[in-house]
Amino acid sequence: MKRRFLVVALTAVVLLATLTPAAAQDAVKAEIRQAIDAACLNGFWNGLDIKAFLAGWDHGAMAPMRLMQTGDFAYVNVTELIALDLRNNRKPSEKKEFTFLYPVIDVTGGIAMARVEAMRGETIVNTNYFPVVRTKTGWKIVGFPSYMHKDGARPETPPGEADAVKKVVEDTLVRGLMQDGTKEQVLAGLSGPFCDINFYLPELDVVTKLDLTTVFAGKSHLSAMGLKLRPLKNSAFTLIGLTGHVAAGKLAVTFDSGTVMTMYVALFKLKTGWAIVHITTDKHIAVIADRANSR
Repeated sequence: MKRRFLVVALTAVVLLATLTPAAAQDAVKAEIRQAIDAACLNGFWNGLDIKAFLAGWDHGAMAPMRLMQTGDFAYVNVTELIALDLRNNRKPSEKKEFTFLYPVIDVTGGIAMARVEAMRGETIVNTNYFPVVRTKTGWKIVGFPSYMHKDGARPETPPGEADAVKKVVEDTLVRGLMQDGTKEQVLAGLSGPFCDINFYLPELDVVTKLDLTTVFAGKSHLSAMGLKLRPLKNSAFTLIGLTGHVAAGKLAVTFDSGTVMTMYVALFKLKTGWAIVHITTDKHIAVIADRANSR
């Protein structure tokens, strides 16, 4: 079975290599749609296929949740969510009532963010932002920021909200984390002391969780460790979607060394304003610092 999968995987790599960049990008997006459809649309929304569901998710994936009654925030493990459905004996619908629309899939190398609209007929039910990573067995979903549409209504976006989202991302991750090394500024832009940060380790074929506090605790701490922040050349933020109290985007940062770091981020609007609740990155956070005597 493993040999057969290896042959199929190598064949896919060869085919992708012969495609134009645009066609190759479309092929990757099709792979992501198929992975999300298998795990979520068919494995959950239109049925309850536990094997298919678990095959499409990283088992450490977290679902950030905004508590509507209080406006507070919490994380729930995605596998616990489906286990709750099983304990409650949820019966899957006999009809395949739901479809998924994919207004945006943004891909950078082995990570991506998909904006997915769950539809029942012509009525929108949920807007989901699925960060995904490419593993040795295919694309895996690593998070589940979601907005539930009440009565099928699409919420209006107040003026200035997109700029507010961009400012929080840049204040927190560009200026706070990478330029100034200011712990307080970073924490001010997160949903709490913990932020769900995902980074894929290909040598182990696992998705690990990163902790910002292990990287820095301010410039004085970096200096004591013999480290310094790497100088930045530029940064660019692209908004992928903003739906009610949920938003997602891509932050690409280029260091003077030429290294480019990409982060797909998701944010929730809480009582205190927009806050980052999820990050998927293609570089380890440690890349922001360097040995002070290395230059």
